[in-house]
Amino acid sequence: MIAMSVILVSMTVLYQALLSGQILSADNKLRHRALQDASSLMEQMSVVPLPNLSATFAHDAPIAEFAGLHCPNQSVRVVYEDAAATTEPPVNYRVISTWTSTVGRPETLVLRGVRAR
Repeated sequence: MIAMSVILVSMTVLYQALLSGQILSADNKLRHRALQDASSLMEQMSVVPLPNLSATFAHDAPIAEFAGLHCPNQSVRVVYEDAAATTEPPVNYRVISTWTSTVGRPETLVLRGVRAR
């Protein structure tokens, strides 16, 4: 009887460990996908001429191309440090990606960048 109780407790703990490991793995995959999307946006920003940067990627507006692309409820936007001076180098900006994790929590990833020319 005691041996069965010990086995039952051990199996329950093992199941919980496997389940939480699976959830963490799925969350890590979502974070990696969000990082790839934000990096892709930063690459696109490096190709656009500096005078057209704020017109192509508006300040603090969700970019439709990345809406729900790889993560649930994903939104990617660019926030310029000085929204009025986006045509004179250097331009400091942040790429902010938000999404919903596998357990329903809101997640945020922020990448900083500088455009010198």
